[in-house]
Amino acid sequence: MNRYKSSNSTDAWGVPHLSPTRQDQSLSAADRATKVRRRDVGAPLSQRSLRVVVALAEAGCEKDAARLTKGSDLVGQVRAALGDGDLITASDALQAALFSEQSIPQSLYDELPTLLDRYRTAEDRELYSATPGGPASAQATMAAYYALA
Repeated sequence: MNRYKSSNSTDAWGVPHLSPTRQDQSLSAADRATKVRRRDVGAPLSQRSLRVVVALAEAGCEKDAARLTKGSDLVGQVRAALGDGDLITASDALQAALFSEQSIPQSLYDELPTLLDRYRTAEDRELYSATPGGPASAQATMAAYYALA
């Protein structure tokens, strides 16, 4: 469904002005900001959705973050992302689980240093890469340290 309708006016570059449909006008700004595509309960969250959850929680919107993660196995998603070689998604899933107050087993915390070893760079063992064997990146290093904290 198209959430925006075109008006007859355009801007200086000829781009039509868009305005929200009536359905979206009835939603509050917070509801529009947290509105995400419906998903199956228990299905893993996309990387984008995990980023939204983390951003909402960091902005103080913990209830909205928890609502978006309801029914998700974020701990399972952490393990799956690390197994698939995606450190950034794993870290976001772990942060989302913490923010939404999901139970995180001690065994995961115990395994994290070992699971993250393959993401360390050969040049500098203090730096991490987003994928095993990849180049060091600030984002991956920050994600690893968040996960280990």
